[in-house]
Amino acid sequence: MELRTGVAYPLDLTINNMANRINETLHAVFFQDPVRNARKVLNEEKIRRGIDAAFGPEYVKQLDRWLDDIANNGSEVNNNKATSISRNLRENVVFALMGWRISTALIHGMSALVSSAYEVGPLHLASNLKKLGIAQVMPNVARRFFANEKDMWKQVDWALETFPELRNRQRDIGRDMQASLSNLVKKGFVDDYRAFRAVSIAWSMQMVAKLDQLTATPVAIAAYTKAIKEGISHDDAVYIGDKAVRQAHGSPSLVGRANIGRGEVNKWLTIAYNGYWNHNFNRTRSAVRDIKAPDVEFSDRLIAGSAAFTTFILAPALIHYAVRGHSNNTWGEAVAEGLTSQLAGQVPGLNTLMHSIMTNRDPHLSPLDDVLSAAVNTMRDQKQVANGRKATKYLQHAIAAPGYFFGVPASNQMAMTAQLFYDVYTHKEHPKSMADWANSILTGQSPSQLKKRKH
Repeated sequence: MELRTGVAYPLDLTINNMANRINETLHAVFFQDPVRNARKVLNEEKIRRGIDAAFGPEYVKQLDRWLDDIANNGSEVNNNKATSISRNLRENVVFALMGWRISTALIHGMSALVSSAYEVGPLHLASNLKKLGIAQVMPNVARRFFANEKDMWKQVDWALETFPELRNRQRDIGRDMQASLSNLVKKGFVDDYRAFRAVSIAWSMQMVAKLDQLTATPVAIAAYTKAIKEGISHDDAVYIGDKAVRQAHGSPSLVGRANIGRGEVNKWLTIAYNGYWNHNFNRTRSAVRDIKAPDVEFSDRLIAGSAAFTTFILAPALIHYAVRGHSNNTWGEAVAEGLTSQLAGQVPGLNTLMHSIMTNRDPHLSPLDDVLSAAVNTMRDQKQVANGRKATKYLQHAIAAPGYFFGVPASNQMAMTAQLFYDVYTHKEHPKSMADWANSILTGQSPSQLKKRKH
């Protein structure tokens, strides 16, 4: 080190940094050769000219940036103080917004199920009604998968061993390794807090993770089974299964992430949920290209277009409406709002603008706004109490605010539920049925607020 830089650095022998060094080494081992080979291809003058002519110079620059981000792991191993604080705060915000969120789990699970059906059926149906492709295999696979609980989890275990994409969706080697090392060396309150925070965040996302697993696993098995029946080798069939899962559910990996989702600053603008919107945008564009292909007949275009519209626009809008309700006077207005939201939501910036227009609220540019709002709401409540006035959401704000800053003890879902139970206990709210309870817990709106929305 001294010969190369002229500076002698002290050796860092602390065990806490071992996980970071191992992650850096693993990234270099697995990506060094592929990145080098990919750069050789992308630097070839004929290929650059071809991409430029077909798509434009912007695409060439995007490919260069994409490869650079893969080479440096998207700054994931950058552990300077500012980046570390930013990363932890961002994880806390995701926990506060999505942790234990029942409505998010339901919407994601049902939307993923629709996307899975689209991936394994309609496109093949549109291309050739007599050769349904995976669609012939998928019903049998789904029937066997869900028929018996014991057999289902056996297939899950087999699928996790077979398909890397499924393992990647469930595990994070860097996070798991860091948690294990922290357990070995933890001492004192700060280490106990970090361990509790890690466990709390991991468990808070289990509803979404399990629903994702239960819809992604049959897709992988169906694509693999179809490939094997066609005489494709095991390794290639595994690749096809992995690809089917990525197309149906999106990919959380750095390689499959758009530029706006890479890098610490960009992640603050997109946080977690814009990966879903970006995936829908890309799938919609792919569907439009397939439909516009010159060799596609009109009937096939109609079927494929209807399938794509239903999967990426109509079905998510209806699912969102069914789970979270709406703020409109008529069902038609609610559907129009849902369709507009699904279309605009695929484009960063435009989604914020349209949501602001439809809900009569100030634009919400980044989840950092939620952090500031949590602090402001808590201080406003304290001011109201000090002035002898009642704060209607005092308990909810007091419970939720620490989650944004520390990742513990409670998420928004838990805070909203606690406020609901407190309001019922103090006779401020009077749910009259299980439906009232369910709607209030799912939407975060009290029964009286929901009643006002209906009238």
